[in-house]
Amino acid sequence: MVSAKKVPAIALSAGVSFALLRFLCLAVCLNESPGQNQKEEKLCTENFTRILDSLLDGYDNRLRPGFGGPVTEVKTDIYVTSFGPVSDVEMEYTMDVFFRQTWIDKRLKYDGPIEILRLNNMMVTKVWTPDTFFRNGKKSVSHNMTAPNKLFRIMRNGTILYTMRLTISAECPMRLVDFPMDGHACPLKFGSSSGKEIFLLNETLTKKKWNSINADQ
Repeated sequence: MVSAKKVPAIALSAGVSFALLRFLCLAVCLNESPGQNQKEEKLCTENFTRILDSLLDGYDNRLRPGFGGPVTEVKTDIYVTSFGPVSDVEMEYTMDVFFRQTWIDKRLKYDGPIEILRLNNMMVTKVWTPDTFFRNGKKSVSHNMTAPNKLFRIMRNGTILYTMRLTISAECPMRLVDFPMDGHACPLKFGSSSGKEIFLLNETLTKKKWNSINADQ
């Protein structure tokens, strides 16, 4: 009879001990998690700052990539978010777009654990950017609410991705022969003020491709 009474006591003691052990482990994890996260965040910030400091050390944003050598190739594409109005009187059209430019600047190559440096618009003024303009543009507005609508990315191999949101009003020559049933093609022409030093390559970009690119980057 004595031994029969001891069995539940032992089982109860084991259950209490197990519960106590779980409680202690949880308490230790809760105490260590914030510190561990802060340590990792601090390490990531230090790596980010170190890479940026090394990239800008001795960098001259007045000189294009490969200055004195071959032309700098800049790939451009436009994603139209809205089109209109179209004015037959002024012979112009207006559209809201995301204008993206991509080029390689070997001076901005880096080594480190961060594959892509995702930066804000403040970095744009510190590195070289193409002097692109719209040849048939009448008025272009860069959106700045609530902050400049610009995206800037630097990849390890020195590839730069620069995207900005613009509202563009451009000329559209029209031959109103069968108004208002005419059909017109409204071009958007753009180039570089640097002339032959920069080659602009336009890419046709579908909505599906644009979404996949932005998801990756």
